[in-house]
Amino acid sequence: LGDFETMNAVRLNFWATGATCVTLLCSCATRDSVSSVLPAEATFNEGAGSGGLRAEPLSVTLRLESGEELLFNVDTGVPVTVLDKSFEPRLGKRFWERQVHYFRRDGTAGVYRAPKLYLGNTQLRTGEQVWTDDLSQNHYPTNTHSRPVMGILGMDCMGHYAIQLDFAGGKMRFLESDHLRKEDLGKAFPLTVTNFGQVTIDESFTGTKGVNPIIDTGCVSCDGLLEPKQFQLELQQQKAVWTNEVTSRTGFVRYTAHFDKAVFGGETYTNLFIDKSPAMKGEGRTYYINAIGLPFLARHLVTLDFPKRTMYLKRRSAGPPASNSTPP
Repeated sequence: LGDFETMNAVRLNFWATGATCVTLLCSCATRDSVSSVLPAEATFNEGAGSGGLRAEPLSVTLRLESGEELLFNVDTGVPVTVLDKSFEPRLGKRFWERQVHYFRRDGTAGVYRAPKLYLGNTQLRTGEQVWTDDLSQNHYPTNTHSRPVMGILGMDCMGHYAIQLDFAGGKMRFLESDHLRKEDLGKAFPLTVTNFGQVTIDESFTGTKGVNPIIDTGCVSCDGLLEPKQFQLELQQQKAVWTNEVTSRTGFVRYTAHFDKAVFGGETYTNLFIDKSPAMKGEGRTYYINAIGLPFLARHLVTLDFPKRTMYLKRRSAGPPASNSTPP
């Protein structure tokens, strides 16, 4: 529970903030005129996508124009790139503050002009602004990094690229969207961008049309989230191996079900951990989400062609990684 609760506490629920400035991927304003040269492939931590009690976010090293290297989580569920509050004195004048909504509390983020971010020697295309927040609660262990996470790379950057996540090799690759070898990339899933910057697909673990789960690399402890009615439907469709409900000291309730198998995209997968989505509040309403988590994605070679709004999944394993030997 601890890792999952940390994820929820740290990770901003931008979906309720009305961040409409980033809804049209590839039409986002960029910080400056940035070269069209693609960044070289980046190495990410070995444990990314492992799920379970050893869950780790997907992290890469970026650098500032000064040359300072920073560890960033890569989160397709976040539409705006976030920097730790400790960088505020270096970001110039604050434009304004805005309310952001967590799973269990509200917070305030600062809005600043985006600094230049580099992957290797290549400047990344980003939005005009970044948000700041206290990321010090992110206590995930990593196998390849011992530094604190100082930023979250959001869709305002990634939406400009076709990005491939190779979990077997621990590589994040930037590909030419117009020259993808689609025949080598597996099954294609059309992506839809919502008004809140969500990237969704018309596919689900329950087979229900219109569920439209979010592609969420920031969901690191389980294979997916289902809103309560979909979660109950999955329980009715097949018998769970076990279910577990845990209440933390802060009152946060996590409900998890372990299924022997589930069908997604016409293929059968085994040994899945699915969580019931907790209630979230924002913009004066309570709502729930459906999401595809990082551990499920890690069973594949994943290619996210954001410019062409298509995700490709090439399955490498029906079950979870060998490193995920313990339930979440």
